[in-house]
Amino acid sequence: MPVHDTIEAVVATGVGGNGKSTLLDLFELLMKPKFKASPRVVIRFDMSQILFKWGVNLKSPLGARIRKCLPPSALGYYAPDDVTMETLRVWLAEIRQSIPTARIFLLGGVPRTWPQWEEVLTIFSRAYPVNIDASRQQSDDSMFKRHKERQKQLMVQGATSEVRVEKELTPEILNRRWDQCVTGTFPMLKQMGTQCIHLSREVELTERLDMFLVELLKRAQGSPWKDIFQTALNRLRTPTHPIHREIHKILHPDDPMNVVTQDDPPVVRRYHFDTSRRPVGDSMLASNR
Repeated sequence: MPVHDTIEAVVATGVGGNGKSTLLDLFELLMKPKFKASPRVVIRFDMSQILFKWGVNLKSPLGARIRKCLPPSALGYYAPDDVTMETLRVWLAEIRQSIPTARIFLLGGVPRTWPQWEEVLTIFSRAYPVNIDASRQQSDDSMFKRHKERQKQLMVQGATSEVRVEKELTPEILNRRWDQCVTGTFPMLKQMGTQCIHLSREVELTERLDMFLVELLKRAQGSPWKDIFQTALNRLRTPTHPIHREIHKILHPDDPMNVVTQDDPPVVRRYHFDTSRRPVGDSMLASNR
């Protein structure tokens, strides 16, 4: 029996820069309730946030272990499986205590290996893995682009909307990350088989999101949250829904018609730099967008 037998997770994995964070951020927006006073059900975080924004500040032996991961992480090495999964468990317990209504977790960057996936299955009542296939060139190009955007955002605003450990993104770091995918993530995906929702970066973003939701609904038979997933798909297929404005901002960040504010979700703010205002940092426990 899972540790938390009433909660589910969508876990996005695969190579760096494959678009998993963007997919989850848009999915979160599609499930956003109409009324701000609605109970907080959906929680969205990347594993890098959990490790290096939350876990690194823990005053405990686990916090010390996470801090020891900082130097190798800055060189492109992922945190060990045991550190990653213990951090996820402790963080999840704190989230559940602080936000008892939380039921659906959208997590990026986990699992990266088969042992991590086995652990995920013991934590959640249901876990829906998704991977976006991307070539080495697509992965490298995307990560270089995001790195330049973060540098520009840091220069203009003094902070970034992403948590990254490395100060510079070098070819050596990219090689190490790709090698870890070859030895850990790719074998995991092969072993998962049809358990995992496989998408392609070659597919246009809106269509890719639609394909993801269709496949998710197939796997969510019997889930108490299937209706929420269906509502997300219905919203995506409504041409006038605001999600299409957000997708347009992502695909066309230089469009002068775009008006981007700090109220926009991080998935949108990542692509824009407002020189007149500093970004509002998200709380690890109270940032339901």
